[in-house]
Amino acid sequence: VEAVAAGGEVKAALEAAAAAHQGVSRAAASGLGCDRHLMALGKLAAKKGISAPALTDKITARSKDWLLSTSNGSQPYIDLFGFGPVTGEGYGIGYLVDKAQMSFCVTSFKGASSGTSSSAFASNICSTMKWMKEMQEAVAKDGSEANVPALKLKGAKSKVNVASLLTTIPLVVAGLAVLIPFLVRK
Repeated sequence: VEAVAAGGEVKAALEAAAAAHQGVSRAAASGLGCDRHLMALGKLAAKKGISAPALTDKITARSKDWLLSTSNGSQPYIDLFGFGPVTGEGYGIGYLVDKAQMSFCVTSFKGASSGTSSSAFASNICSTMKWMKEMQEAVAKDGSEANVPALKLKGAKSKVNVASLLTTIPLVVAGLAVLIPFLVRK
């Protein structure tokens, strides 16, 4: 952990992922998310009886199959926030971030044939956050843990402190990106 963090590779990668995520989030919030436009075009074509092969091909169909669907519900009066999966083989992650804690609610459809497991995914989130905390501590010269929120996972056995690197929402999502190999199906 210390050797990897000493080179600054992990911190730099997380910061780059956070910056990219912020750009995509801003674009989507401004109505520039491609999925919304493709959906609207597809619905309009279907309504008018227009053949639109580019909107029905294999790649476009796959782009509508989100294995990981997340939403942030951070508000001072919300203690837990759930968000459902948008595909039978996927996960929904509702998450909250404030100065005192981070909470994740992981959902999936019961009995999904792919072996989808909310508890396994939640365990992987916990492991990833612990790993990121270790990276942050290794990078920190003074070992300071100022502004460290607590991570709470419903149903998880552990509660860990998450380093200050994770106090912003884009970095939480960047951290979740570390879990993508968990989602890849062969």
